[in-house]
Amino acid sequence: MPLMSLVLTKQGVSSVMIGLSAASQFLAIFIVAPFVKTLINTWGTARAMFYSIIATAIVFLLLAAFPNVYAWFPLRIILGVTSSIIWIGGEAWVNVSVDESRRGRVIGLYTMVLAAGFALGPFILSITGTEGWTPFVVSSIVTALGAIPLLPALDTGPDLKGQPSVSLFRFVMLAPLVMLTYFVFAATDAILLTFLSPYAVNAGLSEVEAINLLTLLATGSMVFILPLGWLADHMDRINLITLALVGMLFGSLLLPVVLTIPVLNYVFMFTLGAFFPVLYTVPLVLLGQQFKGADLAAAATVYSIMFSMGSVVGPALGGVAIDSFGQDGMPGLLAFLYLLILPLSFMTRRLKTHGQA
Repeated sequence: MPLMSLVLTKQGVSSVMIGLSAASQFLAIFIVAPFVKTLINTWGTARAMFYSIIATAIVFLLLAAFPNVYAWFPLRIILGVTSSIIWIGGEAWVNVSVDESRRGRVIGLYTMVLAAGFALGPFILSITGTEGWTPFVVSSIVTALGAIPLLPALDTGPDLKGQPSVSLFRFVMLAPLVMLTYFVFAATDAILLTFLSPYAVNAGLSEVEAINLLTLLATGSMVFILPLGWLADHMDRINLITLALVGMLFGSLLLPVVLTIPVLNYVFMFTLGAFFPVLYTVPLVLLGQQFKGADLAAAATVYSIMFSMGSVVGPALGGVAIDSFGQDGMPGLLAFLYLLILPLSFMTRRLKTHGQA
């Protein structure tokens, strides 16, 4: 996503159009997610993920062949379809395979590996640059490598068959904090991936320095995620979500202040990585805690739909915020989204304290 945003920025594409381009990828996830469970049941979890990884690697090459914002819309829609299969299958697989006593730590490990991938991507981009075929070819190769560990598991994977006990979107009402926190995480994650690098470049940082900010955010997430997983097994998980929301709220407000201060900006982004992954990991832990079997697969599908909705809304709102209020509209929007979900967090915590949730 930073690669595509930077390429389009160099082409003079508007922030709104860049946001819509990113949103199209997640709109596809939203549309296809309800059908992913059927596809996984038909092909098997590992096989469905394997085919999707290969398709994703091919699409990266097509993005390089047709470097145009309009040509990228259908290609990013395909990316959304393939990534939803990889993602829903993977999250359901890890959650169904772990017992409750270790759920926070195991999902923390899962998230650490995910964060390592997010850190590796911008780091590779800082080496390859954004010009020509090279970054897209490298992206394709790295993606294809993800298919290798699935080869011996093509005929295995969790059994997610069966019918959920309630209709799909009823799961939002059954777990509102989980679903809406993930929505906000997705929206702010997409905003950062889409606009942080151009925002930093416009603030006076070099392209490499701007990309490194994302690398440090992901690296901080990777370093802190296992201790956070341990905390999720040993303290109230709602309190942990509340703490993370407050941390990200103040972090967003401080971003314009510290962004251009050498060294401090790197330390700041690394530290922010301690709060950000909580909004992904702990809701996922709570999901596995609350739902089992076919209900877990259905809840994971709704979970992915909430992510998709947030990822569609985030870049679109980010583009509007920047065009309407200038560059600082981006961190302002981040702060607003975190502030929006905080009352629900406090309310859930209070209801739980009084034995009502």
